[in-house]
Amino acid sequence: MRDDKEFTQLWHDNATGMWARWLTGDYKRALEIGSFEGASAIWLLDLFPKLKVTCVDTFSPGFDDVTGEYEQRFDRNVEEYGNRVTKLKGKSQDILKTFSKRSKFDLIYIDADHTYEAVLEDLKLSYPLLKKGGLMILDDYDNKDFGVKQAVDEFLKDIDVQVLRERNDYQMAFIKL
Repeated sequence: MRDDKEFTQLWHDNATGMWARWLTGDYKRALEIGSFEGASAIWLLDLFPKLKVTCVDTFSPGFDDVTGEYEQRFDRNVEEYGNRVTKLKGKSQDILKTFSKRSKFDLIYIDADHTYEAVLEDLKLSYPLLKKGGLMILDDYDNKDFGVKQAVDEFLKDIDVQVLRERNDYQMAFIKL
């Protein structure tokens, strides 16, 4: 991760190897649901120079257990990318409902509210926004403290996708067929 950025948590670092193997396309538009301090968005922006990322987060002070100022860190961290980053503040379910069904993303990363209900709703609202052949990545899939696995497994049971997993890890991804 870049030393010139302000990160209090480096949750994304352990996933970059897998992501690098999964990210085989020419990505132009990405949607990140749950951005925190921008670490994963910055990693993607640096990897794909033509990528534009829409970052959705509540930026709620109650979530940041370090200083309560993660929105300000996010803003400073992504500032150099200018119009390549669009920041949308609010609950993901509310914001995703405002997107046109014609909006299409090459890549979607979901790492927001980890409750079963919230993950399932994020999946239902974001999946139609994913291009055919697009990649969706989800965090904390195998973390038994959250409802991510239950929501993802339920959502995917009737959908035609190619699941990408390398090992039992908190990350999982799928390609929309």
